[in-house]
Amino acid sequence: MKSVVLLSSLPFVSLFSHIMEIIAPEYFERGEASLEAACHDIDQWLPPLPGPLTLPLHGNLIKENG
Repeated sequence: MKSVVLLSSLPFVSLFSHIMEIIAPEYFERGEASLEAACHDIDQWLPPLPGPLTLPLHGNLIKENG
């Protein structure tokens, strides 16, 4: 059994669940390079601010209402 685990000190459960729905299948299908690409995308995000978010990840735009 394999798992992908996301650790964060930020309490954005809905956002992190959405991120994992994208990252985990990609990782299990394509391997470590996919995870590295996701980390690169996430590293480019600006610090979170109150309000709606639109964040690029693996060619998708994650939209959260914040």
